[in-house]
Amino acid sequence: SKVRCSTRDGSAQSGVDYYPKSRVLKFSPGVDHIFFKVEILSNEDREWHESFSLVLGPDDPVEAVLGDVTTATVTILDQEAAGSLILPAPPI
Repeated sequence: SKVRCSTRDGSAQSGVDYYPKSRVLKFSPGVDHIFFKVEILSNEDREWHESFSLVLGPDDPVEAVLGDVTTATVTILDQEAAGSLILPAPPI
């Protein structure tokens, strides 16, 4: 069975926050999972956590049937933002 898996920008942008990736995953008989690694890029920008998606498709799978879930969200945790708290400014 074969199905394409690709990254899709959300608040995280390809080429800035992660390397974009798209490839056809080939499942041999009896195989029920395959690792799909996406490289996260480190930058000095202080940002809040950002996310992108992994999408199965849009091509029809070959000799496979996709279930209801064809998209997964990946969140990139910004270490500088961890523990940060922003309070609203008091009225003037």
